[in-house]
Amino acid sequence: MSTTRELKITEVRPEPNHIITVYLDNGSTVTLDMSVKLHTARFAGLADEEVFMKATTDGKFVKWRNRSIEMSITDVLDIAGSAKGRYSGEYEQ
Repeated sequence: MSTTRELKITEVRPEPNHIITVYLDNGSTVTLDMSVKLHTARFAGLADEEVFMKATTDGKFVKWRNRSIEMSITDVLDIAGSAKGRYSGEYEQ
């Protein structure tokens, strides 16, 4: 039986134009263009770039606005996988 170590987020770097780079503890990074998600109810609050630029992490989630908006590592990888060419990072499991 194989077990997969749980990844942790070590750092997040929000950039202008709703780009965010998520750094993982295995050395991988994932860069997302979150502008494609701003039309969704879940991420609409990030349309304000001042809010977006205040992204933080607790190691398990990327968080904005004192946790009122958050995404897990699984969410990050799902968004990267569904971005249809907007994924510009590397991920190795």
